[in-house]
Amino acid sequence: MTVSSLRQRFHQSVAQLEARYLACSPRERLALAGLAFSLGATLLFLLVDGLHGERRRVEHAVPEALARTERMRQQAAQLAELQAAPVTVDLPKIEILRTAASAKGLRLDIQPLGDGFALQGHAPPDRLFPWLAELQQEWRLRPQRLDLARDASGLRIDITLIPPANE
Repeated sequence: MTVSSLRQRFHQSVAQLEARYLACSPRERLALAGLAFSLGATLLFLLVDGLHGERRRVEHAVPEALARTERMRQQAAQLAELQAAPVTVDLPKIEILRTAASAKGLRLDIQPLGDGFALQGHAPPDRLFPWLAELQQEWRLRPQRLDLARDASGLRIDITLIPPANE
């Protein structure tokens, strides 16, 4: 179909509708006009209401997005400052480590070793590994060397713990 044939069919349809409209009584014409007005007003209301609802949603979403963006910028700046700052770790006193080990039921000989500590002795694994995790979390001490061997009392251990700056 070409554009001209479509245009011709459209004009024919409009002419038929106009002829039917003119054939209606005045009361029917009034009813049709009221129906057309109601339909148009309903469509207009739905359009305006949808646009208004979307505008309200956007009015709330934009400030929230801007606030999140600002928080991310501040966090990125804080992260950059933290990454630029040198890592300094205050090592625990050896008495603190010895007391913590004995409180967990670990039979360990703890000696200072340069910036870290040397641990030797015997310990059950269900107490040793949580204690090592606590040391890493609280003091950032990490194993540099870890030798474990199973024996009758659990594990025979020989561990060297160091702070992260010396890894």
